[in-house]
Amino acid sequence: MSVKQKETLTLVRKHPISRKRTGGMTFEKETFSPAQAEKTLEVSRACGFINRNPSAPAINKLAHEMKNGRFFADTGETLKFSEKDGQEVLIDGQHRLEAVIRAKRSQSFWVTRGVPLKAFRYLDQGKAREVKDILFIEDERWRDNTVALAVAGRMLWKRAITGDPTKKPKSDLNESEGNIADAIRENWPDLPDVFAEYKDRLNAAQHNRCGAKSLFLYLLYEWRKVDVTLTQKVADYIGDRYETPAPARYFAWAMQYVDGVRNEAARNAGKITKGRHKDVVDETVRAWMIAWNMTRSGNNYQKCTFDKRLRETVGIPLAQ
Repeated sequence: MSVKQKETLTLVRKHPISRKRTGGMTFEKETFSPAQAEKTLEVSRACGFINRNPSAPAINKLAHEMKNGRFFADTGETLKFSEKDGQEVLIDGQHRLEAVIRAKRSQSFWVTRGVPLKAFRYLDQGKAREVKDILFIEDERWRDNTVALAVAGRMLWKRAITGDPTKKPKSDLNESEGNIADAIRENWPDLPDVFAEYKDRLNAAQHNRCGAKSLFLYLLYEWRKVDVTLTQKVADYIGDRYETPAPARYFAWAMQYVDGVRNEAARNAGKITKGRHKDVVDETVRAWMIAWNMTRSGNNYQKCTFDKRLRETVGIPLAQ
């Protein structure tokens, strides 16, 4: 019977660890219940096979996908079983089985049995694909400045999950890189078009040390849905910060404030801090969002209070 034919069968084993082998490796699809997953892990550990310490965030992420039916089993990756002292032990897949237990629902996996025990030392040696890799490989529209698109897309996804574009979701709400890439393409399919619209200004903003173009892509994408005219003025300002006046004094403050944060980070680290530095990223997004909100706010009292606080605590003269 071929592997394809075997996939059509309902392969649920009450005791998958007791299956007899005649030699060689087998490859087929099996379904593990929480009880079966727990028993499999118990037997492997009782046999003295020591795997790496389980990662709670990794388990929570997989369990979240299983609960929501978004775990994709048909990747070619398998649960791998070897033999140790006459017993069948799991050498690859403990996080997946722990996730089955955590999710409290059965899950199908492709399973390879009869793997040489020494294969364990060679597993997980490759580089994991990230969102940027998936977007680049699968969709031509996302290939121009893929890194900036991937970072901005992840920020949009974080904002949708947590309400904050810089806050990582808790592990039980996190997703695989593949599911995040799918979410970005499905929910914000026009992100490449917005990048193309502001491309020259975004590149200039990064070149002129306003901040990473991925951060400003996120901000411009969000803002243009609210106020296209003001968004265009901000884009012109970051694209030519030395010649174009700020559309409002709060944006001039944001520019100067982020310059100060970057310079302080550079002094502390002994080198210019890149946009991937979390503190600079968080402060850049926060400062520009404050500037946007203050510019569009009709609350004069709030504006006066903010102006006073800036003068007292930041010490930056505000452009009018």
